[in-house]
Amino acid sequence: MERQVMPVKYIYAILIGLGLGLILGAKTYLPYYFWEETHLYDWEKHFLPHFINNTLWGFLVPLVFLIFRLFPLGRNGNTGNRIKAGFASILVSGFHESFSWLIWIAFMMLMKIPIEENLLSYFIRAFPSALISRLVEFWIIYSLFAALAYARELRDKQVELARTEAQLYNARLTTLKRQMQPHFLFNTLNTISSLMEISIHDAQNMVYKLGTLLRRALTKNQKHWVPLREEVEFVQTYLDIEQTRFNDRLHIDYELDEAVLDTLVPALLLQPLVENAIKHGFSKSAEEGKISLKATHGPSGFIRIEVQDDGLGSPLPHEEILNKGIGLRNVRHRLELMYPNGYEMNLETSPGNGFKVLLVLPDRNDSVK
Repeated sequence: MERQVMPVKYIYAILIGLGLGLILGAKTYLPYYFWEETHLYDWEKHFLPHFINNTLWGFLVPLVFLIFRLFPLGRNGNTGNRIKAGFASILVSGFHESFSWLIWIAFMMLMKIPIEENLLSYFIRAFPSALISRLVEFWIIYSLFAALAYARELRDKQVELARTEAQLYNARLTTLKRQMQPHFLFNTLNTISSLMEISIHDAQNMVYKLGTLLRRALTKNQKHWVPLREEVEFVQTYLDIEQTRFNDRLHIDYELDEAVLDTLVPALLLQPLVENAIKHGFSKSAEEGKISLKATHGPSGFIRIEVQDDGLGSPLPHEEILNKGIGLRNVRHRLELMYPNGYEMNLETSPGNGFKVLLVLPDRNDSVK
């Protein structure tokens, strides 16, 4: 059996029993005080038994807890446990009642207070009724342990569920990021390979910029959230590489609201969007083109991010576009994970009219990474 300690420290159980003894013992004084018969109140016979009874339960709490652990009566409890727990409760309650009487008699003898001669006969007659009271008190303590154990079990399950969900969440995010990083790397290396046939100097410059990108990507590898400012800087370096590849016929227009650049966004959010604009907007065209990157305030509590090109556009339905390529599909999956309370990802495109991706994201300025 798994060893478990009491949910309440033993010293606290004793202090609680002592406090209840004082309160319930003092309560016996109130009727005499109300009827102005305090001269009839006997502290030794009225107060002391209540005080001893409750204080003694404080000392016996570990025994009740042991019975609770040995013979649980919850959903997994069986008939044998119920019988054993019932028998044990009778033994403990009987011991409690007998021992409390012995303590009371010992106190009376120590204080040299006369004891009635028929005390034993009174104890025998009163024992059945008193035993029922002790049984009720025993099961109250037992039920408190059961309630605390159930609350702890429920809390542990909630913590475990939250931990499992967090592990799954992080695993899925990490998988998606790992899918994106080699995809970006291979495309960039292909660009460098093509450029080697045209200009060694430009190829070397691109290698340097690629190194800058990789250093940034690797140092941020464990972070799922980054300030939008870092994402923009990352994309600017990437676009510098692509502008070299397209012999400067690719033009970039930035419209960035300084007030939103500290907002936290998913890492590697913008790069697949601009990569998609380049791939489908210019890679098959010899004409000049432009990519526009905007970041502004949106509705209250949100920001708007737009990536737009004036390239060829697409005739495909939006849902098919989102599901077709790894870039946009990856972005949408990550947004679903990281913004469970709502986000927007809208596409605008048609043949000959370019392609636009609009993101409306919650404005996050906390320290979640």
